[in-house]
Amino acid sequence: EKSRLGHQSEGAGSGGMGATDPSPTRPPGIARGLGAVTSNKMRSVIGAIESAGIPEVDYAKLLALFEGKHSKILVSRHAAAITRVCRVHERGFPLRDLPQLCKLFRFAYDQVAAGKAKEFEEALCSVMSIFAKPFRAHNAADEHRCENDVAKAFGMVSECLSAKDMPLSVRLLASEALRLFASAHGERPSALDTVPTPFDGGETSNSRDTPESNPGPGAALAGLGAVVKPPPPRKFARNQELFRRGGCVPLVLSGLATANSVGDDQLQLAVVRVLLEASYSADNARALAEGGLFSGLAPLLRSDFRSPIVFHASELMWNVLESVRDSPVGGAQLETATGTGSKGFCAAFSQLVATTLREGHRKSDKELRNDLLITARMLAEDGRARASLRVAGLGDVARHVAVHPELGASSTTGLNRLEDGVVHPLANTTSAQDFEMKRLAWELLATLADDAAGVALARGQFVACLLTFVQPLTGASASVEGAGSRWTGQQLRDLQAQALRLLARLAPLCVDELTAQGAGETAVAVASPDSPADDDQRAAALDLLITVTHADEAAAERLGAAGGGGGAPPPGGG
Repeated sequence: EKSRLGHQSEGAGSGGMGATDPSPTRPPGIARGLGAVTSNKMRSVIGAIESAGIPEVDYAKLLALFEGKHSKILVSRHAAAITRVCRVHERGFPLRDLPQLCKLFRFAYDQVAAGKAKEFEEALCSVMSIFAKPFRAHNAADEHRCENDVAKAFGMVSECLSAKDMPLSVRLLASEALRLFASAHGERPSALDTVPTPFDGGETSNSRDTPESNPGPGAALAGLGAVVKPPPPRKFARNQELFRRGGCVPLVLSGLATANSVGDDQLQLAVVRVLLEASYSADNARALAEGGLFSGLAPLLRSDFRSPIVFHASELMWNVLESVRDSPVGGAQLETATGTGSKGFCAAFSQLVATTLREGHRKSDKELRNDLLITARMLAEDGRARASLRVAGLGDVARHVAVHPELGASSTTGLNRLEDGVVHPLANTTSAQDFEMKRLAWELLATLADDAAGVALARGQFVACLLTFVQPLTGASASVEGAGSRWTGQQLRDLQAQALRLLARLAPLCVDELTAQGAGETAVAVASPDSPADDDQRAAALDLLITVTHADEAAAERLGAAGGGGGAPPPGGG
């Protein structure tokens, strides 16, 4: 060391090349720092560091073992070899190895189909457990280069859900792997993150183009909220696309049919959870609709409504119907999505709604009940589904919920005013959830009555109930007990405005019923300056008045003769 230091000092004193190395401890060859290493060498060094932790497997030898003339009968050794490969890649399969790995796993599938499921169960369980983990990449470009391989690999994973003689344990682990992949291993964005509109906040977010009357949420934060909403996480969108590209949607639907035929609750729940994760992508949701999802869900809806299967199935139906309805050709696809040709689904769904209304009283029960009412309304937007739901009795159930208890005691003997045999007594409160139930029941009944064949549901009690809520706005007291006193002030105002809008919606179909019950005169009274109605209610009353007079010329002449045709002031009482 002294000799080396002395040599360097001598070089430094003589002005030779030794003067370029200021560090006596740096090894020779690195004297000029990293700049002496070429860019190609640097890339190779970085690549070696990144891939150093990924083990290598000689797949050619393994395939030779599987297909060899003298070794192809060694079934236990084949299964053990696949298990060892999974043990080697316990941290995740390498993306570059997927084509060769799929050959190994295809061999295992073929062995199961040949009646050797017991021998390969442990090996395939190991395979599905590793598929549930993120893949490993040698470099950043592998994710893009190997996309097709990933799609094919998960298509193969989906196959085992409906493969003949596949062990139940393998199917459960495969379902979990598919669910995790579709959710990007927990990176699924929230509904707010998927909204494409930016935050409209303050001076840094184009506030000069924002009307002062609607400054946006960022203005309240003094511009701190002026950030463009981030796009959905790239990994989630990519995984959903690969899920669809790999043909997983029809394969998982086939797996649902297999689970229904087996009748295993655990497998049914696992498959439904996979479908639920896929439904968060609009494209996958529409693919599920086209694949006949609702027919496959019919057996699950006959389960106990408190079962996790029903909870997940409810959210799944909502996601799919919402995606189909929002699509450019939603009307044509909605008939396919709702399975309107399947009366079994409509019967099972209607029975589920009725059971939840009758027996549900906990907070979670009420949340499920309201979700089902929303789903029912979206289903009823399709004409054929609307007819099937009416035949299944959903219209009668909705009418009971809509008019009770405002129309007094039920006709069912032995029940008091708060009990009608359709809705649980503890669900007839004025809580936020039960208030939402009342509004949803009104919307559902109006949708089920939205054609000539179903308008009979609205005649009589429903129209009378709606007018009962509106009567306090005319200055008269409600003729039926409970309509004006049961709800809080804001709840009653919201219900009154909704009642007026629904009456206007029903007027073209049953104007004779509305005329007979005095809907026109009620609308005139609500729109008058002396009415206690607010602007929203008065505007709804004017819409009702216009609709009634357009649908019935005699009513227009009668109201005009009475001085009501042009006496209604505009909203605001002007």
